[in-house]
Amino acid sequence: MEDIYVSLKVGEYTAATLRPDAPDAGSVEETPAPAGEGRTVEIPEALLLSRRLVVLGDPGAGKTTLLKYLILQGVQRDPRLAPFARTLIPTRLTRWLEPTCRFLSGLEPLTPALFLSLAALLGWVVAAFYSPHPLAAAGVGFGLFVSLFLLLVKFSRLATMIGACLGIGLLALASRQALVSPWALGLMGGSLAVWLYPFWVQGLLWPLRQLLYWRTRYPLPVFLTLNNLGRDSRPIEDHLSDALAELGFPHARRWLDQRLARGECLLLLDALDEVADPQAQQRVVAEINRLRAAYGEGNQIVVTCRIAGFPGALNGYRQLEVQALTEPQIARFIHNWFADTAAPGERQRRIDGLRQALGRNPGMRLLASNPLLLSLIILLYEHDWVLPERRVELYEKAVHLLIADWDKLRGVARQPRLPSAQKRQILTRLAACFHAAGLRVIEDKRLREHLAAVSPDCGGTLPDPDAVLDELMAHTGLLRQKSQSTYDFVHLTFQEFLTACTCQARGEGSHLLARAGDAWWREVIRLYVGLERDATALLPALRERDLLLAAGCLADCRPLATAAFREVAAGIVGDLRQWLRDDPTQRQAAADALAELAAWDTTPLLTAAVAEAETAPAVALAALLALARAADQAVLDMLFADVGRILRLLHGQLPQVAPAARARILNLLEALGHPLVLVPAGEFVMGSDNGNPDERPVHRIYLTEYWIDQFPVTNAQFAQFVQATAYQAQGPWRGEFRAGKERHPVVNVTWDDACAYAKWCGKRLPTEAQWEKAARGTDGRDYPWGNRWDGNNCNVSGRGTTPVGYYPAGASPYGCQDMAGNVSEWVADWYDSTYYEASPHEDPPGPATGARRGVRGGAWYGDRPGARAAYRVASAPGLRYSFLGFRLACSSPILNH
Repeated sequence: MEDIYVSLKVGEYTAATLRPDAPDAGSVEETPAPAGEGRTVEIPEALLLSRRLVVLGDPGAGKTTLLKYLILQGVQRDPRLAPFARTLIPTRLTRWLEPTCRFLSGLEPLTPALFLSLAALLGWVVAAFYSPHPLAAAGVGFGLFVSLFLLLVKFSRLATMIGACLGIGLLALASRQALVSPWALGLMGGSLAVWLYPFWVQGLLWPLRQLLYWRTRYPLPVFLTLNNLGRDSRPIEDHLSDALAELGFPHARRWLDQRLARGECLLLLDALDEVADPQAQQRVVAEINRLRAAYGEGNQIVVTCRIAGFPGALNGYRQLEVQALTEPQIARFIHNWFADTAAPGERQRRIDGLRQALGRNPGMRLLASNPLLLSLIILLYEHDWVLPERRVELYEKAVHLLIADWDKLRGVARQPRLPSAQKRQILTRLAACFHAAGLRVIEDKRLREHLAAVSPDCGGTLPDPDAVLDELMAHTGLLRQKSQSTYDFVHLTFQEFLTACTCQARGEGSHLLARAGDAWWREVIRLYVGLERDATALLPALRERDLLLAAGCLADCRPLATAAFREVAAGIVGDLRQWLRDDPTQRQAAADALAELAAWDTTPLLTAAVAEAETAPAVALAALLALARAADQAVLDMLFADVGRILRLLHGQLPQVAPAARARILNLLEALGHPLVLVPAGEFVMGSDNGNPDERPVHRIYLTEYWIDQFPVTNAQFAQFVQATAYQAQGPWRGEFRAGKERHPVVNVTWDDACAYAKWCGKRLPTEAQWEKAARGTDGRDYPWGNRWDGNNCNVSGRGTTPVGYYPAGASPYGCQDMAGNVSEWVADWYDSTYYEASPHEDPPGPATGARRGVRGGAWYGDRPGARAAYRVASAPGLRYSFLGFRLACSSPILNH
């Protein structure tokens, strides 16, 4: 479960949002779940938002698992929960230790160290003049100057250690030989001590942090399923103490009362929506409110509930929604599932096979964003270690699991009132009724009318519609309650598949062909053709009406070895190839259809199109995006062997394509390890009145939209460029690139090195204005995260580079990371300290000429002032430093620097 059930969205879920007055009757697209306005947070931060939280989510979203994950974190004393624990249960010692540790870790002594070093060196000169051994004192003084220089510049960790040892040794020698006065020795010793702050402070912080951790008192987590409380009128304290007694706690009630009275409990109250009776639910809510009133606001209460069952009486609770699993979380879920199931090689083969199968089936990939449905997909996969290639076979198995094995899948022991076959028949007829009426969501009353109408055709003796509905909701995973008065199928895919099953059973092929131009029936037609034993007669008729639909049906249908079938397939592929070359409006759709028809030898056609990236970039992009969606790893490995060409194609086409294609390009770039963030067009505040003279005056700048790297360019990325081009870097960047530092930002590169890399991958260095807007947003903040300094949000530690993205809390408003620390970054502009006085209002390109290039952003060797987003500095373009790297931007038009 690690790092999977942690994403929550802060929002306000009103009655209007949760209980629509009427179902969405005409929408072709999947009806989105209600979403609150707000930001996404992780569990530790969510617990700090309020002492009263309600966690909402769809069935199977992981609400109960989230609570159990919280229990594990609390029992194991997870350090990520320590700030919440100290807020909930503060002690006198932790109140003092926490700010002390924060102060020491955020202290930046560079400026005082510089002044103290100057004073110490001048004092040493004076003391050496009066020394009984002036030459020896002068020699030691020069050695101390070298030591301070090494500590200041910090070429590498080894150089820093040499400087520290040299300084300490020379001070010891000078003290033993009494070369200078004690006051000079003390001043120089204090200067060295300040420079060595990053080293000795760690020795001080470690025991303080350990003491803080072990003196932190974690709350007592108590888990309770509220359905039990709904059936029993006893006070909630009795149920909580029963839960503790079952775990072996002696004198559970007395101990619970004591912890509640001291505000030291984390009460995890699960499944409020499962209290079905409205009166019982009101009683449960009243009990929760009474408990809070009786023991004050000290205890943390977390309630889970389905979005549809959220009661209006639960007032004053901060509302959060469990977010769908992201692609990385799905990958981690799959990896964890198979972690101990086989030998490493076999385990990886199974994982790769499942991920590729999901990649080839977009509909199933959408279902995988729900943890419970992802578990179902994996169970299907485990039958023979392959998911059926044909979607109809896959959906058939999924429907069987969601009906026949639903209770078993959830570990629920219930006695169903209807056999699985009868429930399947009812649901199939319901889906057809829904779809024929153009409904995605249906009202409660109308659903019961449909149940009454279809029940006589489903065989056997059926109970009344209310009992049938209760049975379907309790013992299948296909139908869900969308709100208090509306229902729908858990995903439109299942409604469409069951509708296709009904049409196939009734032989309604000609009726469906007449609907070929109706988007609402498009997927049903595809699935219907997939269910048919011989689609030879259907495909030509579909090809005349809708080529793309015919291609989709060809991909879904049973392949036949007859000459007639092969002729039909060849005609569809030929038409798609013509569209790919000659029809810009249908180019991407044609490429996607061809990728879906890989069984008909279309992959070489698409790979050949990608190879023509220089002469036909639009065609090459469409083919590349289609192959990436098809997710055939062998094909992708072959294409990405020349990753520079792929990057140039993606970056070059990104500003020119439609939003849908942009999203696919950005997803592919992220998969390749080159994520970009969008900075929208608009004005922002540039400069600062509180900084250096070259940051003035503060002025407003308008920039057209552009994309910028989320992270600085890494050693691994730069090495890939060097290997691909045999480039001879001007700077000794390899000196900083060793095993374990692949994800560290590349350093010791010149401005020309950065430009050469940018040309290879089809981007460029950002202008100063673009860099600053990406770092601070539009509100003129001092640091990427806000106006308040926090040394824990960036790497200005003085101890060398860290992996990119190591400080996620320091991200800018647009999601850029490492802009206040780690490494400073080259920008495109020549540097002019007075440029702001005459800067153009729109897209300033920087001075036309100059001697030095601009450098922006804080670095690991820097300090607090240098971490400000408005801070400016410059360097000769041919120089390189161990704290200087770069990131790139992409926009249209690309400015010529």
